Amino acid sequence: YELVKHDFSTYELFGQCGNEMGSSPTIAGWNFNDRYKTNAEIVNDFYAAIRRIAGKQTCIVGCNTIGHLAAGIFDANRTGDDVSGKNWSRTQRMGINTLAFRLPQNRSFFVNDPDCVPITHAIDWTLTRSWLDVVARSGTAMIISPEHGMIGAEQRAALREAFHQAANPASFSEATD
Repeated sequence: YELVKHDFSTYELFGQCGNEMGSSPTIAGWNFNDRYKTNAEIVNDFYAAIRRIAGKQTCIVGCNTIGHLAAGIFDANRTGDDVSGKNWSRTQRMGINTLAFRLPQNRSFFVNDPDCVPITHAIDWTLTRSWLDVVARSGTAMIISPEHGMIGAEQRAALREAFHQAANPASFSEATD
């Protein structure tokens, strides 16, 4: 494979993820079988095994993974919660916040993946195009997720322009504060 998206293993490993964890990544009384290694060492070994099996030639995108443990192992990492092809406010809240708050890490640990650009019937194209534009200009990973039948001449032209911008950034976006 040329690209592997590795997703949801934090939940598979710990039985919870994200804001469910609170101050502890594990549920009370839970532990890995190997008590001689820390949770971080076990997760890091797991990520390294994924890299070893996939090979150096494969681009690995981590999603729902632990960013600082994936650093140097995964090529890109989903750095926020999912955007939506159905609810624009979710794309604003999750996608834009991901860019705003995680952009300083872009190309430090890995290439940030602020999530895909969903092109759907449910979201007005002008809004989708604005998300496409900001992702293309950010210097982060740009992944498109089009609904069947949604790519017309206008979308095709915008995608061509966005992919050109993403592949040839004049400069990378940078948080000012």
